[in-house]
Amino acid sequence: MDVGIVGVMASGKTTVFNALTGGHGSTRAGAEHIGAVKIPDDRLDRLGALVRAKKITPIEVTLHDLPPLFERGAAPSGDAAETLSRTDALLHVVRAFEREDVPHPKGSVDLARDIKAFDEEMAFNDLGIIERRLEKLDITVRSARPVRAARSRARHRRAETPVRADRASRPPSATRRRRPDARSGR
Repeated sequence: MDVGIVGVMASGKTTVFNALTGGHGSTRAGAEHIGAVKIPDDRLDRLGALVRAKKITPIEVTLHDLPPLFERGAAPSGDAAETLSRTDALLHVVRAFEREDVPHPKGSVDLARDIKAFDEEMAFNDLGIIERRLEKLDITVRSARPVRAARSRARHRRAETPVRADRASRPPSATRRRRPDARSGR
């Protein structure tokens, strides 16, 4: 399972990441931090003992400490956007502490404002993805070969064509197929 840790700059995302990974995550300057954590579950241990399992493999969660996604109103780009699209869940870290040496990017601490702003940015990002997908579908539809569409319509017309009058006027014996002759194999 992949979990993306998101939030505004200086909200404590990396602190949460380090707490969850025990400080054992990989870090790259200016990029996301990645760490894997095995989730202990005593129910799994009891099941393993019950069936005498040779090996018990706990669930592993991969954590991605993403850089701020929506800086200055821009959509996420590059590796952050790709990771965001691959994650199974998002952990939204919201700053709820005051520190003079670490100023809040928006000037003051306001939980409701920060949550609402992030939700709106995610909705706008989703809307942008949907619009790009619709544009691609529109291009695909416009570039479809009209010949295929005409053939398809012709097939449908043939399937819906009523019985012709000349067949309807024939006696029933003339419209029936003959049974194959058992002797001739026809």
